Amino acid sequence: MVTPAAGLYPWLRQLYGNFSQQQQWHHAILFRTGKGLGVEQLVARLVELRHCSAPIASAAGSKGCGQCQHCLLHVSGTHPDYISIAPLAGKAQISIDQIRHCNAQLLKKGLLSQYRLVQIANAHLMTVSAANALLKMLEEPPQGVHFFLSTDQPAQLPATIMSRCSQQTVDTPKVDQTLGWLNRQLEQPISLAQLHLLDGSPLQALAIAQRNAIEPLQHIVEQYAVALASAGTTLAPQQCLSFIEYLRQHTSEIEIETVLNLIQRVHRDALKMQLQVTQSSSLGLNADTCAHLVKLPSTMIMVLESAICELKQQLILNNGVNVLLQLQQVIVNSIKNA
Repeated sequence: MVTPAAGLYPWLRQLYGNFSQQQQWHHAILFRTGKGLGVEQLVARLVELRHCSAPIASAAGSKGCGQCQHCLLHVSGTHPDYISIAPLAGKAQISIDQIRHCNAQLLKKGLLSQYRLVQIANAHLMTVSAANALLKMLEEPPQGVHFFLSTDQPAQLPATIMSRCSQQTVDTPKVDQTLGWLNRQLEQPISLAQLHLLDGSPLQALAIAQRNAIEPLQHIVEQYAVALASAGTTLAPQQCLSFIEYLRQHTSEIEIETVLNLIQRVHRDALKMQLQVTQSSSLGLNADTCAHLVKLPSTMIMVLESAICELKQQLILNNGVNVLLQLQQVIVNSIKNA
C-alpha cells in the first residue's frame, strides 16, 4: 500500500520538484538514503503523480489530484498497477518467489494504466537469487514499467543491480533545519547533542523522542563508552556486563539496530579523537572517558567495529539471531583481552 503523500517532508521537496518537472523517468530509480528520511513518502507521491489522470499544482511541484480513480485506489491501497515489495511477515529478506511473482505480473498489460509501478523499499534485503531475478527484468523492462528502489545500505546491493539504475542520493538535511522541524512536532524539545546521537536522522529522532527514549539512548552511549574505556583493566568484565544488562532492560524501547548504530558512533568518536580530527566527543562524553578512549589500541576498536558490522549482517540474514548474547561475547572478549 502506498502511504498517502499529503504534504512532503521539507527536505524532500526540492528532489520531488525535480522529478515532477520531468516528462520521462528512467525505468529504474535507486534512492540512496540515510536512515529516517522518509523516502517512502517521496516514492508514494511519485507513484500517485505518474498514475493520476489530472495532476494539480502544489508548492513542491505537480502532484496527484486525490480525486480521480487512480488516486482513490492508491489511498485505499488497491491500485492494480502498483506493486510494493518488502520482506513477508516473519521473514528478514525479500525472496526470489516475491520477485518472480512481480516479474510475471509485469509481463501482462496494465489493468487501468499504461504505467506499472514497482516499489522495493530496503532493496538490500533481497536475497542473491532475488536480486538476480530482478536483474533480468531491469535489463529488458517492458514498456511503461518503472521501478523505485531505496536503500540505506547501498554497499549491500549487487553492483549489477546498481549499474542498471539511475541513482539518486537523498541527503540528510542540515542539523538546524532538522532541529527546527523536530521541535515543531514535539511537546518537549530535544537538543543538538541529542540529535547527534541519531546521526541527524529526523524521523528516527521523532519516533524515539515520542517514546521518551532519548534518555536511554544517552545512557547506552555513556555506558558503552565507559566499558570500552575500561579495556585492559580489572573493571572491564563488570563494566561490560553492566552495559549488556542495561540493554536487556530497554530492548522494548529501543531497536537493537539502533543500539548497534550507537556503538559504531562511539567507535567513530574514539578514532576521530585518536587521529586528532576532533579534540572532543561529538556525543558529549565526559573528558575522563575521552582521555581513556584516546589511549586505546585502534586495532581493538577496528576489531569491534568489524564484529558489529557482522552482527548487522546476521540480523539481515536471520531475524531470530540472539544479538544481545553475541554482542556480549564480542565486547567482553575484545575488551577483556585488550
